[in-house]
Amino acid sequence: MSIKYSEQLLGAFDTSFRQELSKSVARAYLLSHQGSKEFSSFWRQAQSYLRWFYVDAFIEKTARTLNMDVSIEPNAAKNCVHPTIRSNNWSLTAHHLEKKGPLPRQAKYRSIYSALNYDMFDDISNREVESEELSGHVYLMHDGIDQSLSILNFTVPNVNNDGIIYTEGLEVISSHEVEAEKVDDELDNKFKILVEQQIRQNSK
Repeated sequence: MSIKYSEQLLGAFDTSFRQELSKSVARAYLLSHQGSKEFSSFWRQAQSYLRWFYVDAFIEKTARTLNMDVSIEPNAAKNCVHPTIRSNNWSLTAHHLEKKGPLPRQAKYRSIYSALNYDMFDDISNREVESEELSGHVYLMHDGIDQSLSILNFTVPNVNNDGIIYTEGLEVISSHEVEAEKVDDELDNKFKILVEQQIRQNSK
């Protein structure tokens, strides 16, 4: 039996999970925008870091709520960690869209992820493949302006992480459609401290 990438990914990450992902990322954008106001003139930098922290925290929570396999793994530089969600031989991580193209900025750990797709690098997006043979890594790509999410998709990178094998858009939920989720004060404080550290490091 042959099956397309879209069906493979739907089997791994079903409609219910995708809807909850959309809500989670939309909430992350809303909360990061609200939280960034506390950083005065550094609000743009703060929002970028808060967005990263909230997106990772919320997609991890979403996956765990739906009893999916989640692991927290460090990047190659060992200076931060990211949740990796696994289902049906596929793994997923979230990344902010690089302004110049369809992929996130280059990083060593992303090269490790994309290497998982070595069996598919020369395929085209609608090529049919054997269902029992296809597995790999998919990026949850997101972007937006201020408090609003505007782009959300699944993107499968090629082996060199310089192009894509397949991409499909997910539902984009506006900030007006999601309530700001109440986040534990301890987590909020932790994020604020991490943002302050990132801003200080990058100001040197």
